[in-house]
Amino acid sequence: MRRRRAPSPGASCQAQSRLPPLFAHRDTRIISKSTAPPCGSPYSAPPPPSPGMSYYHQGHPPPPGGYAPPRPAQHGHQQQPGSYPQMHASPTPAPVAGSPGAYLAAQQHHPPPPFAAALSTPQPQRYQAQPMVMIPQRSPQQHMMQQPHPSQPPPLQQYQRYPSMPAQFPPQHSSPPYQAPRPQQPQHSRPSHNPVPRAAQAASPPRQPIVQVQIPRPPPASPPPIDQQQLLISLADEYVTAAYAMGPTVALSRRQSDEDRYYKLMSTGLGCLEAVIKHHRMHPRQEAMTILRYATLLHDETDNAYETEEMLSKGITLCDRHHMLDLKYTMHHLLARSLFTSNHAAAMKSIDGVIRYAEMYQHVPWIYAFRFLRASLCMQSATHADLTAAMHTLHEVSGLSGKLGDQAIYVASTTILAMVYLRLMNPDSIEQAQRSIASARSLQLQFTMDELGQIVALLDLIDLACNLQSYKPDQAVAKMRDLQAIMDSAVNGDDSMDDGMFSVLVHRPPNLQLTGSTGGIFQRNEDGRDRLSLAWMRRRDLWMLGYYLSGVTALLKNPIENKAESYLKEGLKLTKETLAVPDRNPMSIRGASARTEWHRALDWHFRLYQCFMACNKADWKTARTHLAALDQAAPMFSEDRRPSMTRFAIYLNGVIEQGYGNTQAALGHFRMLRATNMSATQHTAQSDLSNLAIMNTLLIIRSPTHPMHSEAEDLLQKIEAPCLTHPNFSMRSACQLLKATTKGKDTSIIKMKQCIQHALHAAKAVANNQLLAICMNYMTAAFFTNIIGEQTEKSAKAGRVLAKRAGDRLWQCVADSMLADTYDKRGDAAQASQPRQEAEALLPYLPAPLREAQ
Repeated sequence: MRRRRAPSPGASCQAQSRLPPLFAHRDTRIISKSTAPPCGSPYSAPPPPSPGMSYYHQGHPPPPGGYAPPRPAQHGHQQQPGSYPQMHASPTPAPVAGSPGAYLAAQQHHPPPPFAAALSTPQPQRYQAQPMVMIPQRSPQQHMMQQPHPSQPPPLQQYQRYPSMPAQFPPQHSSPPYQAPRPQQPQHSRPSHNPVPRAAQAASPPRQPIVQVQIPRPPPASPPPIDQQQLLISLADEYVTAAYAMGPTVALSRRQSDEDRYYKLMSTGLGCLEAVIKHHRMHPRQEAMTILRYATLLHDETDNAYETEEMLSKGITLCDRHHMLDLKYTMHHLLARSLFTSNHAAAMKSIDGVIRYAEMYQHVPWIYAFRFLRASLCMQSATHADLTAAMHTLHEVSGLSGKLGDQAIYVASTTILAMVYLRLMNPDSIEQAQRSIASARSLQLQFTMDELGQIVALLDLIDLACNLQSYKPDQAVAKMRDLQAIMDSAVNGDDSMDDGMFSVLVHRPPNLQLTGSTGGIFQRNEDGRDRLSLAWMRRRDLWMLGYYLSGVTALLKNPIENKAESYLKEGLKLTKETLAVPDRNPMSIRGASARTEWHRALDWHFRLYQCFMACNKADWKTARTHLAALDQAAPMFSEDRRPSMTRFAIYLNGVIEQGYGNTQAALGHFRMLRATNMSATQHTAQSDLSNLAIMNTLLIIRSPTHPMHSEAEDLLQKIEAPCLTHPNFSMRSACQLLKATTKGKDTSIIKMKQCIQHALHAAKAVANNQLLAICMNYMTAAFFTNIIGEQTEKSAKAGRVLAKRAGDRLWQCVADSMLADTYDKRGDAAQASQPRQEAEALLPYLPAPLREAQ
């Protein structure tokens, strides 16, 4: 309900009091938000409406005397400024000019034209609905007019509330004719809580006009076309990455379902790359890199050597055509590695051709890379001819690097050359290896650790191996301490850089055309120089190898101390942990399998040395436990490793049976290890096992009463030449001792004394306490039996001291018994009682046949 105010006296506006009675029945819930200025105000009346303006159903009627643009209908409670709130149930007042009621009245008085006439009337152009921005805008008079002083009355100003609309509607849509107002009914409305004073209502500023701005909306953009080439390459990377993520787990578990999933992912990735290469045109460099990636995966994951070589030949031709030297050399590098798996000679020929090409154009970094590759492939073959070829290749690398001033390359080449010398096992191999190590160490102090990388650790490992093979315990202990210091310094290293590689700095100006994209063969240093990458081992692998060599060194120095056993136990603990948990670093299943097999081989060698240590202490029960673990682990290795492991197990079985007194079973094991061809110059692990088996056989059949004693002399002649020239002085000492103890046709006292003297000197040179104890006790038994004198007592006491130092219970018991017999023969029973009691205390630890012989 709307409450109307009474007009003021003297009002001249008749539009507020004279309304047509036709509109009295209209609903008054839709109230205008603006009111006309009161009569007598300083504001002038608005201009008359345009005759062509049509009325639409408006929720907010325009003010009297003016027209407004169409607005959306609003219903409900509306508050008009300066008036009381309107209610829905209020009596219907007279319609206001410009309201919907006025529009309906106009339609009744002026009916619309016929349909045909309406069609002939020009219609306004319709546009597609666009977003609109409503911008309030002042009239130009308000912008130009100066504001009056508050004490002065406001000046009269022309103000147009709404802009006039164009005359594009029919003339019948004009305002309705004037009609006399009907008497108003009393209205009842709720009084307003905050009535607006009349002065404030009169002083309220007029509403500002609104300008409608239409902003054209751009049509929706169509999605760009899919780049199938890039999509396939991305999919290939995703599939290969997913396969590499599960590679270590598959290599450790060896479940068939996991292997099938791995190879399915890898084959899908290869198919994506193959589709890109065959069906899409690319930039030459991108195509060459895609071919290299595809060929690398073929080489690493499949046995398709022919397809790999065909793809690489295509890529090399592409690189030649577009002069991409870095990718061309990288493909040649991969081609040589692929050829080596099927044809060794073809791979060497390919490498030699690339080296000549690089030397012609003075591409020095690639000369180094391919010569190191050639030496590495020759070392994998492990034949004497190939090792000699590797030695010559490394000599060429060291000569070129020394001439050009690449000192880091020189240190790396001489270090690897020392490794080759150790594997050659020539009579002067250890001496040549030590010379190479000395040459590398002469330049070691000229570089920082960052420039040399892990070459220093490799150098210390090879130096320690030289001392172990030459059986120099004191020097080996010193080298072991240097290696342990490097291992301790690497504890807090960066795990992100622990990728199993080490790099060597090339002191040459960088050339991106040569080494821009090499697939990891070269790396970029911080100052821009190139670093040649070489395969190495990870930090944890270096720790395990360090524990192994430390245990071997401690065992060589003093078998009685528990230091060697503690080293071996700690290293065995590391290998167990490594084999129980998959590697965190993603890699191919072939690479993960090779690393897992290396860990198993190292674990097997830890147990092997534990078994040897138990045999050295005559702890046959523990030795048999370790041997069972060796037999259980052997089937997990590849076919090429099993024969050598089987021979070690056979030898240890024979030694344990011999220790228990089962000589016939021991002879059966030793007979299996006899070699047909014995070389006096070649000293390998398998030839050493054959020589040791024959030596143990001679210890059993040396007595003339043994049924096989007739074979003793032939067996002794068979091992004499290789053992007396062996670099291990312990082998020489054992051979001389067997010559003295084995009774042949031409055995004499003088010859026996000479052999025992040579055996003592050789054993003393390497501080082998066990051989020294055997030699001294045998000399006492052979030359001082039934002889009473000071020399006899000294010899017996020396043998007893050496036997205790060696920790061998058998020889301790023998030495105590001989010393007690010496005292008894001299008539000193009191002194004989102590060594005899010690000998009787050791009898339960001896084999049953020996106890019965006592």
